[in-house]
Amino acid sequence: MTNSNLPSKSELSDNLTNVLRSAFSDNFPGALITVLDALTPPSDPDFLIPDGKSFPLFFSQNPDENFPNIIGKYVDFLTTSSEPNIVASDDQEVKASWGRHGSDNLIGFDPATNHSGKQKIDVFTGDFTDEILLSGQVDNRTRSQWSDRFILGDWQQPYYVEDETSNFGLNQFAFITDFNPTEDIIQLHGTAEDYELVDTDLGTAIFWRKETGYDLVGLVAKTSNLNLEGDNFDFKGNTPPAGPVIDKAIQIGTNGIDFLFASTVDAEGNLYVGGGTGGSLAGTNAGARDAWLTKYDSQGKQVWSKQFGTTGTETSWSIASDGKNIYVAGNTAGTLGDTSQGGRDLYLAKYDSDGNQQWIKQFGTLTFDESFRVTTDTNGNIYVGGHTVGGLAGENKNVGQDPNNLTFPTTDSFVAKFDSSGNQLWVQQFGTTELDDDWGVTTDKDGNVFAGGNTRGDFGGKNAGFYDNWLVKLDKKDGTKLWVKQFGTSNYDFLWDLKTDSTGNVYATGYTLGDLGGKNAGSSDIWLAKFDNDGNQLWIKQFGTSGDDAPFFDGLEVDSNDNVFLTGYTDSNLGGTNAGSYDAWVTKYDKDGNQLWLKQFGTPDYDTASTISADNYGNVYVSGITDGSLGGVNAGSYDAWVVKLDTDDGTIQDYSINNRNELIYGGSQAEKITTGNGNDTIYGNGGEDTLIAGNGDNLVVGASQADKITTGNGNDTIYGNGGEDTLIAGDGDNLIYGASQADKITTGNGNDTIYGNGGEDILIAGDGDNLVFGGSQADKITTGNGNDTIYGNGGLDTLIAGDGDNLVFGSSQADKITTGNGNDTIYGNGGGDYINSGAGLDTIWLGTESATVVLQIGEGYNNINNFQLGATKFKVSSLDNLSFSDSNGSTQILQGNDLLAVVSWQNSNTFSSNFDAIFVV
Repeated sequence: MTNSNLPSKSELSDNLTNVLRSAFSDNFPGALITVLDALTPPSDPDFLIPDGKSFPLFFSQNPDENFPNIIGKYVDFLTTSSEPNIVASDDQEVKASWGRHGSDNLIGFDPATNHSGKQKIDVFTGDFTDEILLSGQVDNRTRSQWSDRFILGDWQQPYYVEDETSNFGLNQFAFITDFNPTEDIIQLHGTAEDYELVDTDLGTAIFWRKETGYDLVGLVAKTSNLNLEGDNFDFKGNTPPAGPVIDKAIQIGTNGIDFLFASTVDAEGNLYVGGGTGGSLAGTNAGARDAWLTKYDSQGKQVWSKQFGTTGTETSWSIASDGKNIYVAGNTAGTLGDTSQGGRDLYLAKYDSDGNQQWIKQFGTLTFDESFRVTTDTNGNIYVGGHTVGGLAGENKNVGQDPNNLTFPTTDSFVAKFDSSGNQLWVQQFGTTELDDDWGVTTDKDGNVFAGGNTRGDFGGKNAGFYDNWLVKLDKKDGTKLWVKQFGTSNYDFLWDLKTDSTGNVYATGYTLGDLGGKNAGSSDIWLAKFDNDGNQLWIKQFGTSGDDAPFFDGLEVDSNDNVFLTGYTDSNLGGTNAGSYDAWVTKYDKDGNQLWLKQFGTPDYDTASTISADNYGNVYVSGITDGSLGGVNAGSYDAWVVKLDTDDGTIQDYSINNRNELIYGGSQAEKITTGNGNDTIYGNGGEDTLIAGNGDNLVVGASQADKITTGNGNDTIYGNGGEDTLIAGDGDNLIYGASQADKITTGNGNDTIYGNGGEDILIAGDGDNLVFGGSQADKITTGNGNDTIYGNGGLDTLIAGDGDNLVFGSSQADKITTGNGNDTIYGNGGGDYINSGAGLDTIWLGTESATVVLQIGEGYNNINNFQLGATKFKVSSLDNLSFSDSNGSTQILQGNDLLAVVSWQNSNTFSSNFDAIFVV
């Protein structure tokens, strides 16, 4: 069943209202939607909103609900910062995700996760600030000056598109509640021509145009008259972003969301990185998001990679080394180690240098417990820090309250100590009645423990404003607080990370919206402070631009020579010219607070540096996240990356050992093979492989099953061989062979040759002089601008050529042929064809059966051959002012003074006498 015609505005409005009411009622007991005036909420709602950084949004009206058992049951998402960041949710059916202060990227749909047949509605709010949370006035919030990006598609695919579209895709869509047309952006797959906007009573509905009809991908509340050609939409096309920008870097990714948040080095200079993935990065994904851990040697060669998880969500947030072993800390929504305690638990895992897991511990409360930092001391002990909504080591001030009166449960900070066998030695929980979050834990040479974070309360002094920073020293024996320091401005101040130097001094970093260590440059600034072992501040530095500048929460490192390194993100020109969106930056300070160098790099897309580690050999490793092609061809959505720099001057070093000419043979099972730049040869051999080659003249041969092959820029040759393959080549003169089944082949700009061979193929070539052969079944072939040659060959084909002098051959069946501007030659060949050539002097040869040809007013005209009375129809914009005249054995068709067509071997009487049978509107 198709839905070629959209319903009326009133019908669509009613349907959307009913879908939202039903979805919230089914997924949230006594659900409340206050973000739409059209939906009337119950009176006196309770807002159950735990944890100021990483929390679900839950609305409840049921007095019988038990607060600890509700948390995390229905919604679950991750947000790592209240500044410009990525807010990503998991695979729950209906979720609410929001950004806070800052320009956020909100993504609720992981393209690597199978959503087919499921209800999936993501509720996005870009500016849900702490003032709103504390006041509970969700209805009365005002749109902020921050520019949020709502991600509803990437270059590979649109999100929220369903297999069955008979209900217009109302089962899956994104619901954007506070879109600001003057600041915010909606990111979509493809081009503007792929979508249609429909104004409803609730807002603007965004529909994806499919062959089978329309599919809703987004609903933008309280908006109208949006323009797909305007500044509010960013279309990612259908080819990977150009790159890599840094061919010496490593890029890591799947077709899903791949985050890298943590890194460390061992005594031998090996690098360990980890994060979360929605795809199968190092094994089969167990659920919505798995944790992962990868080891690289000092030259960038991958030594091993591990992926682990449950059917819930897992992320590796922090990694530490004791010189030989590796410790990973993070969160789980399932049973990863021990029995799950509640909504979200902590985990701590130990690995040896060969990647063998020695043990894993899981612990938590009935509510939300977050672990964001792990570190070790010189005696082999491990320390984990984070925050909890519950009573992890004591009673949280809000735990145990009547859930009907609980409007804003807060977080406490904690630090826990373990021995090398995973036995917990002590845990300390501390905080105020407000939000208290721990983001940093470190130890000094004597085993003293330091923790730091932010608070809304009076943690170690009087709060100076909204959020203050705090720094605490703990007794290593039992975790007793030895001293506490609190500092901040009247605005937002966040402490993200801590490190110590060789003499026991403590360095802290974060961001501020105020004047913490100097005059604010305009928005969020970076700060770096040094304290002695007794908590006395020795110096503090503040720097930034008029834009958004901040470190990430694992963005501080101190090397063995007491040099200090910072990394993070900027949307301006902090250490160089901005590449287009958010860039990564890295800087070096000496122990006296003098900045020695500052570097900035990125792609035209989103890039952020999230973690930094330094070895003992003069190298510093910066890692992060991109949706561009920073160190390789983007594999889809967000990828991870690693850049190696020289500590002396910040020069980028070659860390991509794959920048060679490689010959790789895959095995018989499904695997992922990635190479860097060079002239590589890759054979998949067996299984549903993912084969990724960088820039160069590559030869890539898939196997007999459904493969995904991606190459960078160069003159590549790709063989799909079998299965429903996805073959993607970058810019260059590529030669691509599809297989006998339905393939999707996409190339960048260049003079490409594409053979679909068989199946119902989708063949897309970029600008250039392309040669494209469809297969024996119904293909869709699209080319960019250039002088293209297209052969439909067989089936009910759709053939679309861009501007240029194109040569197009239809098949023996009913084809739809469309060309752009230029002097095209089109052969219909079969019956039932629909031919629409753009402006220019086009020559059209009709087949032996029926056909419809579009005649347009404008520059040029059509030369039409093999016209057949009773079989050929001409489609015109109007039946008025049409006239016919004989000329050299042919008939000229005019509309007014504009020549539309010359029909060979016909006389004008044929058209005047049979007007109604030939011309249609």
